[in-house]
Amino acid sequence: MKITKYGKLGTVAASPASTRANRKRQASFGFTIVELMIVIVVIAILAAISIVAYTGVQGRTYDTTVQSDLRGFANQLEMFRAATGSIQCASTSLRGSLNVK
Repeated sequence: MKITKYGKLGTVAASPASTRANRKRQASFGFTIVELMIVIVVIAILAAISIVAYTGVQGRTYDTTVQSDLRGFANQLEMFRAATGSIQCASTSLRGSLNVK
């Protein structure tokens, strides 16, 4: 065993060139810009797919709500006609379009 120039017992001190190479190897433990860009692109594609799917669900939900409201209105109108025997229109021009007796 030899005493290194730093005063420690052990192996021979490394040359300055080899310590620079070790530092470069240690500094290369990370992500490159290309790897980060690939991850960002994949996340953007997944977000775009989910946004399109979400807006489609919103549209179908709105359509279902409107259909349900119209059925409810038709049921209420039929209940009113059954209770009163007829549907009174404010205008006589609507009678023909509503097929009211």
